[in-house]
Amino acid sequence: MKIYISILILIILTLCKPEGINNIVSISERNILLNNSAYTIKGICYHPVPKGSDKRNFSNLSQDLDLMLEAGINTIRVYEPITEFSVLDQIHAAGLKVIIGFGYNQGGLNDILSGTFIDYVNTYKNHEAILLWELGNEYNYHPKWFGDDIKNWYEALNNAAKLIHEQDLSHPVTTAHGELPDSLALAICTNIDVWGMNVYRWDNPEEIFSQWAAVSNKPMYLSEAGADSYMTIAKNGYAKGSNELAQADATKNILDAIFRNREICSGVTLFAFVDELWKVGNNDRLDSGGWAPNSSGVPYDGAPNEEYWGIVDIDRNKKQAFNVVREKYTNYKRESIETSKKEISAIEEGSEYLVISRDNYLDKLYGFWLGQCIANWTGLVTEMDKIGNIGPIKTGDFYTREDWGQADQPSIWGEGVPSDLSPTIDFVFKDTNEVWGADDDTDIEYIYQNLLYTHENSILSPEQIRDGWLKYIKDKEENFLWVSNQRAFDLMKEGILPPETGNPANNQYFEMIDAQLTTEIFGLFAPGRPDIALKMAHLPIQTTAREEAESISEFYVFMYSLASSVDTGISIDKQIIWMANQARTVLPDSTYPAYMFDYTKKLYESGIPWEQTRDSIYFRYQVNQEDGYDITSKNLYGNGCFAAGINFASSLVSLFYGKGDIIETIKIGTLSGWDSDNPTATWGGLLGFMIGKGEIEKAFGRKFSNQFNIHRTRQNFPNNGIDSFENMAKKGIMITDKVVKGQMGGTIDFEKNIWNIPMNKLK
Repeated sequence: MKIYISILILIILTLCKPEGINNIVSISERNILLNNSAYTIKGICYHPVPKGSDKRNFSNLSQDLDLMLEAGINTIRVYEPITEFSVLDQIHAAGLKVIIGFGYNQGGLNDILSGTFIDYVNTYKNHEAILLWELGNEYNYHPKWFGDDIKNWYEALNNAAKLIHEQDLSHPVTTAHGELPDSLALAICTNIDVWGMNVYRWDNPEEIFSQWAAVSNKPMYLSEAGADSYMTIAKNGYAKGSNELAQADATKNILDAIFRNREICSGVTLFAFVDELWKVGNNDRLDSGGWAPNSSGVPYDGAPNEEYWGIVDIDRNKKQAFNVVREKYTNYKRESIETSKKEISAIEEGSEYLVISRDNYLDKLYGFWLGQCIANWTGLVTEMDKIGNIGPIKTGDFYTREDWGQADQPSIWGEGVPSDLSPTIDFVFKDTNEVWGADDDTDIEYIYQNLLYTHENSILSPEQIRDGWLKYIKDKEENFLWVSNQRAFDLMKEGILPPETGNPANNQYFEMIDAQLTTEIFGLFAPGRPDIALKMAHLPIQTTAREEAESISEFYVFMYSLASSVDTGISIDKQIIWMANQARTVLPDSTYPAYMFDYTKKLYESGIPWEQTRDSIYFRYQVNQEDGYDITSKNLYGNGCFAAGINFASSLVSLFYGKGDIIETIKIGTLSGWDSDNPTATWGGLLGFMIGKGEIEKAFGRKFSNQFNIHRTRQNFPNNGIDSFENMAKKGIMITDKVVKGQMGGTIDFEKNIWNIPMNKLK
């Protein structure tokens, strides 16, 4: 009975898989990743044409898949798209992946020239059998197909890859290039993620790996390599005629060279699975001969006998090469795991490292975006409802706990009308069939993540920030920028670069809240290393902030980074206090943010209600202007209700009194006053990251939308601005990969799917 229950549970879990999250293919450094684990291509080229025919046919697929599984094959490369869902379903059910190839001119059928290839991509991109999209096969050998100018092909290739990227974030793009790409190909084809290479260098392709490492840091694999089983002449001790031993020996040497270089090469799709009788003479029998471009390196006779390349013959009888493939493919993973164990033990013995699961981190990054959206949109209900009673705008008594669930009151600009998000002060959710909209608490962070991802670096330059703002932020119409962000944007349009856009001499709003809500995410890209996070966030913060506002922004970045290195053996409320105390060190003791922190924490520790602490903050800092906080004397609109200072103090109330409970923290933040959506979004994002997607759903007892519309507030993103939290989290993982290796000097163990991060000791 227990067996049947286990099977039922497995079936239910399989059927309930979130769409898209279980087949995310990405790249990191020189690695191809499948759901954030390193993927080695142990593949085969597959074009099954039956005897007597010249057309591909999958009638023998079941037997072929059984043979492939026996040989340890995990990937099939096809030269033209598979248009039957049933075929892809069968391949997926067998546990194999497919590299789908597109031709340039195929008469308008799923080809690059007509643009119909993208229709195929959009139709099949969610199928779990897909590994990579491949554009072209050895077209660099045929410039005559492109007006005798190979640049025409490279430009078409690059544009096609770009179009795929805009439509599908879950599968990288490759091409099957003939041999090592030259500088022209690499310079033009920047949108190619993984370079496939058809390489025939006798029985030893070893040199190509060092050659590739010298010209590119992208992943590569051998899209074709191998040997045929016919010797045109007797050579190297192999007799003329049909010769399976020659093929087997060459295959062994080729695979050994590939797997010796796994730090550079992501694998191979060996050419080919089955003999191809249609290529030379009579389609009913094997014929020697044939020709292929640049094929003089075919072992061991320098002649590509085109019909003899299968590791099985046309009747599916195994050749000697089949046994070689089975031995090499099935033993590969075991060897690499043993190697990685030795490497990680050496790391752990030598230094103190923070070890983080990349799978868990993906879930946490999803939780960050989800938690931030819930808190942001809930906080917007009460944004600027309560700012005090100083100056011409008076908003009466602040909200208290009893106001939760009661009627919302109008904001300072609401002209007597409450929020249209909710008639009562309550949570604002998006169901699974709805879409979260971007707001100023999420959209600039989204831009910064996109810039880090597309530029493939960890430290953004002034020009990259300027160009990103000008591209993605609307100019004339409503652009959802205010105070310091708007002023910085105007300065960028005048040609002024960060950090001068945040210089008080140029930007009179430098002490407003803006930098806080645009830079927290940098802490997540440097897990457990706030020193690196602050380095990454320095210029983005100074784009809009200086002085105390800059320190406050650094506080939040510090908190976000520490969320990865807390002691999970203690309660979450104690984790929060530890993180806050550590982040306090970035606040200079003689400045008002430090006084605000110490004062708010002291009141919290006294045991008084949160409402009383909030009211005390209001009187101390806005009424009495103590500890050097003099916003009131400046007679700003709304008494500086957008200022970094008062909103920082308010955020500490919800942080301390929320005690790590995401629901309680969002409630208190929403009721605390001033710019209530911003501090609330900050802690919603932090706590969402700390507990992850599943725990958020558990806390609220429901499922949420995973869709995000960046075009609600920004512009010029792919897919009309619609993204998913899965894809956003995936980008965060790839950014963090680069930070771990490039900025921290850490390592990535792709077999165990972990980061090993050298730590700086914190007290």
